[in-house]
Amino acid sequence: MVLSGIVSSFASSNGYFKASSGVKSQQLFSLGHVDIIYNELDAEVFSFVIDEMELTIFIFSPGHHILISYVDEYMVSTLELLVSPINNQFLTTIIVNSNTKLTFIRSANIIKPLNASITKSNTKTGHDLDELYSYSWWDGMRQVIGPSYQFKYHHPDRNYYHIPTWTETTLNGQNSYHNQMGSTLSAAVAVGGWGVIFGTIRALIDGPAGAFIGGILGLAFGYLTESVLIDEAGCIWWWWGKSYDTWLKSNLWWLTALGGSGMGIAASVLLTSGYLRIGSYTFVDAIGIGNP
Repeated sequence: MVLSGIVSSFASSNGYFKASSGVKSQQLFSLGHVDIIYNELDAEVFSFVIDEMELTIFIFSPGHHILISYVDEYMVSTLELLVSPINNQFLTTIIVNSNTKLTFIRSANIIKPLNASITKSNTKTGHDLDELYSYSWWDGMRQVIGPSYQFKYHHPDRNYYHIPTWTETTLNGQNSYHNQMGSTLSAAVAVGGWGVIFGTIRALIDGPAGAFIGGILGLAFGYLTESVLIDEAGCIWWWWGKSYDTWLKSNLWWLTALGGSGMGIAASVLLTSGYLRIGSYTFVDAIGIGNP
């Protein structure tokens, strides 16, 4: 594949990646009209082909050094995260496209591997499934809300919307997009912690527009939460505000030109007018819609 060659060539020329012996495994998913190809290259390199873009995750040192590359036919963008312990805290550096650097100290490691194991629920047998769980409506979407032994956190009702666990899915709510990362993608990105999750969400939101959104999320939320990330089926659900999404895509051209300053502006607007929830944790609810 042309994109795979571009990624390997770029990474090798920058001292990032020693060429893999080949694709160990490959799976194909669909998100609407967009095909997503998941490649496991080796134990420390994963790639996803999303429409016309390839997202590749290089884990050089788990919990310390990760690079995410975004490649299409015309450009290569990178989001690099480096974490070093210092005085019982973590010095975090975010490097975007090799020349934009953001450095901050947090109490937790943004790229610490997360637990992606699936806890099997003790689901009763011999009854119709509708008798086993309850639901409510939020943001125009039907959400499962219990019982707690069956569902780890509230999210859209897969049975009602006919959503397989192995696909990437987006539902169009009144004020936010309700998104599922399929089980394979969820398990892969969890090994890189919140840093890789932010970078992957950036790719799913905006396509090949550079590593900008991943940097925004890292800047605004550069810490590890104790929230539940993986749901009962091994998937990650995340919600993204529609009004901020529209604003960001309309203004990305001049925000990108400003580099680090533009990233700071975009992060500030996210905090004042956006919505972002991942798993069981709401990072920002500036529009006041609450939680599912």
